Amino acid sequence: MNLSAIKSEHTVLGYPNITRCRTCFYEKGKRYTCQLLHGAWVVAICILGMAGCQSTLRGNAQENRDASYTGAADASLRALIGSSSGNDIVNRKRADITVVQLTFDIMRVALPIGTLSHSRKIWNHVDELAVDATRIALLARNGLRVGVASPDAWPAIRTVLVACDAEIRKDQFQSYGGLPLVIETSEITEMESFFAYGAGHRLTGKSFSQGKKLVTLDYIVYAAMGGLVDVKLSYEIRHDRGTMTWENINGVISPAPAFDRYVFEDLMTNVSISPGSMLILGPSDEAKNEYLVGSRFFMERRGGDRYEVLYMITPIMRKKLDHRK
Repeated sequence: MNLSAIKSEHTVLGYPNITRCRTCFYEKGKRYTCQLLHGAWVVAICILGMAGCQSTLRGNAQENRDASYTGAADASLRALIGSSSGNDIVNRKRADITVVQLTFDIMRVALPIGTLSHSRKIWNHVDELAVDATRIALLARNGLRVGVASPDAWPAIRTVLVACDAEIRKDQFQSYGGLPLVIETSEITEMESFFAYGAGHRLTGKSFSQGKKLVTLDYIVYAAMGGLVDVKLSYEIRHDRGTMTWENINGVISPAPAFDRYVFEDLMTNVSISPGSMLILGPSDEAKNEYLVGSRFFMERRGGDRYEVLYMITPIMRKKLDHRK
């Protein structure tokens, strides 16, 4: 699903805690309105006698906008989110709530580089066409590689990891408050130069003496589509100034750390992850050039040994039906 195609925004009348709605999606010619709720849980609320709502969770905050709630979903959408149907919806004095929790399982894989790149064997089982073809070429030129592996590909990938004695570290991130998933690949401890090809094929460079190398994932999850997740990837250098500032976060003035950041904007990438599939990030063959972004983010040295680093990220959606009076 193309993030840029998401345009419409709505406000649900009578539910002031639902601050923003983000998107409409189309299925078999029908238009359904999606609501966005912020917090550790994403809640799809079927409004009594008015409408059925499809819940989504989004990984970055948007501006509050006043708009009217438009349209009413039919019984098929209500069935998708587990609500009642028919006269029961009109007569009941409470709403059925589908609570959706999104968790990311993250696996960091370090592969030793000997006479050949072991990661090539892994990419044989990854669908890189999940990314736009033009973007694939630009990423590859910058030493980066992105793709999606289906559940059926995991046994073959696991065999490769075992055969090449990969170092594996597992972690987990639970979505909270609409915050994006941020992965720190490494830290800059001395002057490092980063070179990147932009959309215009021009090579530019920038040097940093300190900061953290971060991969940021903004996301949307579509509960009615079984947990399809749209992700927007970005690569950045961030340096914490060591001071605090005040920011308006979801309408609340809260303290937040002040930091400087540099984002490689031309390398931002949109990708859709189907339920049960795994997003894979890592270096391309061009990462042998140690100054390219891909090498700086996904290659490392330990003593005299070199390693390629891949991240395997699996979104997991869990939901349950709750009844609130």
